[in-house]
Amino acid sequence: MIDPLIDEVFPVSRQEDRVLFEALLDADRNLRYRMLACVDTTDQCALLRRCNEWMEKVGQLREEVSAL
Repeated sequence: MIDPLIDEVFPVSRQEDRVLFEALLDADRNLRYRMLACVDTTDQCALLRRCNEWMEKVGQLREEVSAL
């Protein structure tokens, strides 16, 4: 990853984290190529939580940059 902040929200150090991150990447590919995909409900909830956390952090960064 380019930014350590991404690693903080979407870590890939554990196997479970790598599986979640791959599911997130695959979802984008599946939408692009219109393939059917199924993501476990538990994984969906974990991804939603992490994506929401990412959006919060991006919002904080935007506010910090705007304050400069």
